Amino acid sequence: MRPGRHGGMSSGELESIIARNADFLSVRRAGDGDGYAALYNSATCEFVIAINGGWLPEFSRMRKLKWGCDCTPRGTCKTGMHGTDLLRGWRNVMYELLARHRIKKSKEIVRMLGSESAQQAFDYGLITAPMYNTSPDWEYSSL
Repeated sequence: MRPGRHGGMSSGELESIIARNADFLSVRRAGDGDGYAALYNSATCEFVIAINGGWLPEFSRMRKLKWGCDCTPRGTCKTGMHGTDLLRGWRNVMYELLARHRIKKSKEIVRMLGSESAQQAFDYGLITAPMYNTSPDWEYSSL
């Protein structure tokens, strides 16, 4: 993986990164091609997380946005938080796995997430997880 990666990646590449940096995690794919994949703890047979198939964006978003939600009363949701069919982004998946201590904080993971984000995930858990909107709108709303 390129250092400081931004943008999407394939689910197969994400699965191989997780397999290299995890202990006792196995990947089980549902269907052929772009089907979902599930990560299981191979020692306890416990379900850990699901990964969408195909091309994954950097951050999670809803595929089918809701019309007339709380944040956008007369239109489709602008934040991407309200809707159905969640498409999990690779950064959110990696952050959650690191926060739950399912993967090691290796050089590759630190390079993918950034040193500050990786350290926050490892120390504080999901409290500091990336949000649905990455721009700090609340700081500039008074301008």
